[in-house]
Amino acid sequence: MFSGPLFTSEVHPWPIDKKGSPLEPICQIDLALPSQISGLLLGDGLLQVWMDGVDGRIRLIEKHEVGLSALIPVPENIRDHVWRHPKAMRVYGKSDPWTHGHVVTGVYEPVLTIPETLVNAFDEKPDFPGKKLNEFFDEMASVLQDNDVNDQSPGEIGFFGNFSNIQYREIECPDALLVLESGEIFLWGDCGNAQIFYEFGKEGKPNFSFDWSCT
Repeated sequence: MFSGPLFTSEVHPWPIDKKGSPLEPICQIDLALPSQISGLLLGDGLLQVWMDGVDGRIRLIEKHEVGLSALIPVPENIRDHVWRHPKAMRVYGKSDPWTHGHVVTGVYEPVLTIPETLVNAFDEKPDFPGKKLNEFFDEMASVLQDNDVNDQSPGEIGFFGNFSNIQYREIECPDALLVLESGEIFLWGDCGNAQIFYEFGKEGKPNFSFDWSCT
């Protein structure tokens, strides 16, 4: 679910900031879905992202704590809350309270995405010999042939894959679990993107982080 009333309970109420204002809901992922898609052991609870101003706050709710019996209604003061954004006022002339969420109802077939840094590396291929390195570049050259590549996009929201480099490069970050582009649901700054990252610790447990950047 994106930009809507995420799961809350008595144990996990709607998070608030230091001033007592409610955080803005961004997304909620049932980790069983990306685990099934990828074959990775990412967990089976609910992973939530809330915005605290310009900072994203991650919350993981274990599967055994999730259920309709534990679900509580959104408090009235939060249901009518408006998260005011100067750009929204400037561009659209108004800031509206959220009224509903966007629910994931299906996942498209996988799309091959090639990161910008890899394309740049191909264009700047070094002249010195290296059998293994040359094999990689030859394979990439084959993939980049016009008849092998289409312009299909992973869309505004996609599991895994790469993202456009703005203020940081994908090779400097952990692997992306979710890629959020600016579009109908979110507008990251002047036209940016956001990501939820994952990496496995020594014991094989996944750790999640969130970041976003804009032009």
